[in-house]
Amino acid sequence: MIKYEDILKIIDPIFVSTVNILTWDKFNEFVDTLNKKNCVHIHTKWAVDFYRSEYFSKNNNIDFYKLKLKDLPQHKRSKVFDQSAFDCMNKLADLELNLSQLSLTDTEKFIVDSLPIHTEIFSLGMNWYRSGFQYLSRFPLNKIKGPHIINEYNETLQVYEIIKKYNKTKVLDLKDNQQSLRESWNRILGVLWGFAEAEVGNHVIDIIDTLLEFDLLLVDRTLNDEFFTTIDQSISSPRRRMALLFIKSCIYNQMGLINKRVEVLQEIINLHSTKTDRAIRYYVGVNRLTEAALSLYKIDPNKENKDQVLKFYNSIENPNVADHLECPRERALVTFQIAKTFGYVK
Repeated sequence: MIKYEDILKIIDPIFVSTVNILTWDKFNEFVDTLNKKNCVHIHTKWAVDFYRSEYFSKNNNIDFYKLKLKDLPQHKRSKVFDQSAFDCMNKLADLELNLSQLSLTDTEKFIVDSLPIHTEIFSLGMNWYRSGFQYLSRFPLNKIKGPHIINEYNETLQVYEIIKKYNKTKVLDLKDNQQSLRESWNRILGVLWGFAEAEVGNHVIDIIDTLLEFDLLLVDRTLNDEFFTTIDQSISSPRRRMALLFIKSCIYNQMGLINKRVEVLQEIINLHSTKTDRAIRYYVGVNRLTEAALSLYKIDPNKENKDQVLKFYNSIENPNVADHLECPRERALVTFQIAKTFGYVK
């Protein structure tokens, strides 16, 4: 497996020189570069599409929320922001309450009619600064140069070797000084995304495939997960697999391997089956299915693929009433992207 210092020798200079992105000019330059290279995270790409769109430009309320929040002390600003976010989330939940009962034709109309609440959510969100431009990118950009990337990459390599051996022998070989690796799942995803977004995702395909093989062994009951025991991911949940497959899709897109990307997107879609205990009903999962279906439609825009997008979009049985930040943001991204891709808005 390639060493981190060797990665720095082969990546584009923009990834080496860019450490902190703290201005709009830097942000736009970096995201536009990622877009040209086809290696930007799909959520970042769609967030920027929404933010830069003619529709959002004409209809946003960013300044309204800016004035509402700007003179408040930090503790009150957070409280007012959260309350406004909960209000938006509840309006969206009320709107989506009977969404699953709509026909596909009515779903298309619903998507257009729901854009105002998604614009409101995004207008509020653009006044939410955890650090940098988090609402557009959610996670820090240029993770390949993150402050902890060397340690996290070395950690990822250790997990790769452990899981590869575990898959083969069916016996977990974990040393006492490796126990902390059990909690490394999200850090591993960050490393894999960092490589994917820096055009060097081909160097971590083996790691992704090893983790995907591990997931299948769990689903088949060939293995019990004695490694990632500290994360709440039951074997009936497809969340781990979906996360890995979306990274793989990004890598194949950047490499121009469109047929392989189509296979990965189809695998994500096929994770949903009403005949197994892996049927995807939860809110974020339905959004992920819709993202995969829409990505497939963009590659092959035919009626069957379009209908598939709409079927997944309106399969929400229980609107989100728990997460007032990330879930509404992601729903806004996919809603606007459908409207844009189908030609309803610009």
